[in-house]
Amino acid sequence: MQWLITLETEKDTIVTCRLMNVFRRKGLKIVTLAMTTRPSGHSMIAVVELPEADVDHIFNFLRRIEGVRHVACYQHETSEDNIRGKM
Repeated sequence: MQWLITLETEKDTIVTCRLMNVFRRKGLKIVTLAMTTRPSGHSMIAVVELPEADVDHIFNFLRRIEGVRHVACYQHETSEDNIRGKM
């Protein structure tokens, strides 16, 4: 199942490196990843494949990483899913 994860980090790039390592270790398959830099830090948006049973664990794990703030996780629906649902 695909999930959209959004988060903000401190400006230190080591936090981003830690996140990539967590994604790898926890078995999250990154489908899409986008990052932007702001004066206060970095913002990241990722679409990942992850079993629904693991979402709460990953969400709470990401929130506890030093330097990570404002974590949110949403079930990702493609526009194709929306079209099929309305037919």
